[in-house]
Amino acid sequence: MRRAPVFVGAWSSLMALCVLVSLLPLGGCAAPARPKYTASEAARAQILGFENIRAHVDDQRPPKSVYDPWRPVTDKDKPAMLAISGGGAGGAFSVGILSAWSELGSRPSFDVVTGVSTGALIAPFAFLGSEYDERLRSLFLSEEPRSLVDINWRGLGVLSASLLQGDALREMVEDNITAGILSHIAREHRA
Repeated sequence: MRRAPVFVGAWSSLMALCVLVSLLPLGGCAAPARPKYTASEAARAQILGFENIRAHVDDQRPPKSVYDPWRPVTDKDKPAMLAISGGGAGGAFSVGILSAWSELGSRPSFDVVTGVSTGALIAPFAFLGSEYDERLRSLFLSEEPRSLVDINWRGLGVLSASLLQGDALREMVEDNITAGILSHIAREHRA
């Protein structure tokens, strides 16, 4: 029985290692550069149709007018506030808590609602109240969240900006955060 020379196995292992090492730097070169913004550009940035709505809680400057409708100020001693964290599919837990709170009849009307990631998708509906619980349940407790993962298989994310494309998420936000919803939020905020 003939055996292959030892150096053939070592040579193929060395070649495989060289190929692997030479491909590793490609992952860092694939993503396009993010645009750089200066502090003055960020200060001037506006959302079309909602000019001058950015305000910082620690801003020491007085309001521009007696009635500054976008300033995050409440006249209550203890405002009802809700902060919803992120967590992707974990948003279903936040939706479940809001729904159960509504069913118990003890859910407050929130003065301020904020959220991060998935929480930012829930926050507008939580602010608007329990009449939007069904919409939240359909968004987070159905099969729709599965469709949000639209993987970009081109190079498995190595040769592209991201593994996820984000088109499905963009469509979901556009379908649910409509001009009507934004108007309703503005009415509730002014109330």
